[in-house]
Amino acid sequence: MKALSPTLVKRLETLLSRVNEINHSLEQSNHIEQDVITKLSKERANLQKVTDLYSDYLSKQENISNLKELLHDAEMKSLAEDEIESDSAAIDSLIADIYLALIPEDP
Repeated sequence: MKALSPTLVKRLETLLSRVNEINHSLEQSNHIEQDVITKLSKERANLQKVTDLYSDYLSKQENISNLKELLHDAEMKSLAEDEIESDSAAIDSLIADIYLALIPEDP
């Protein structure tokens, strides 16, 4: 199973935080002008794919951590191993997708 570099994790956390800020601002949209709403919506759309992938990555990581606790249970060990293997493969795929999503689009 691959892992994201600490530098990339920091960048992704920053992007995730920015999306949350944008969402909060848009929830207060009755207090801001239409052109600002449009600008924020476009920014969120640009960040949404990579932040969704990163959220999925975090979810899989958490799931693997929880499943590792089940490895000590003889009855659940086989099922936990299968799920860990499946989630590890999904994480590898998500990492590749995250790198692709971070490539800027041509103008």
